[in-house]
Amino acid sequence: MEYLKYIGVFIGGSGFWMLLKFLIDKFLNKRLAKAQLEKEKASTTHLLTDAGDKLVQNWIEWSQKLENRINELEHVAAENSKLKSLIESQKKKIITMEKKVNELCKVNASLNNQLSEFLNRK
Repeated sequence: MEYLKYIGVFIGGSGFWMLLKFLIDKFLNKRLAKAQLEKEKASTTHLLTDAGDKLVQNWIEWSQKLENRINELEHVAAENSKLKSLIESQKKKIITMEKKVNELCKVNASLNNQLSEFLNRK
């Protein structure tokens, strides 16, 4: 019977240590899982921060390029206004010249009539 007591004590003792080992492993696995989860959260936060920084940087670059284009267009618009005023003055000159040409055509026509009358008299 003593052998049975020793076997019972051995099985009970080893079972107790197995239970104790199981509980310790479970506790450590929970802590490890929490640490990994926090690490993943920190990694995700870092990625989101990097993405936000990149977004802001891209927006700044885009706004600077847009500002440069606006400045170029304002410069072109100033040149265009100068060209428009030049074109307007040229139009006015052309209109006055067309009027003079029309007057001269009328004068020429009357002179041609006078010449043809003069030639017909002879």
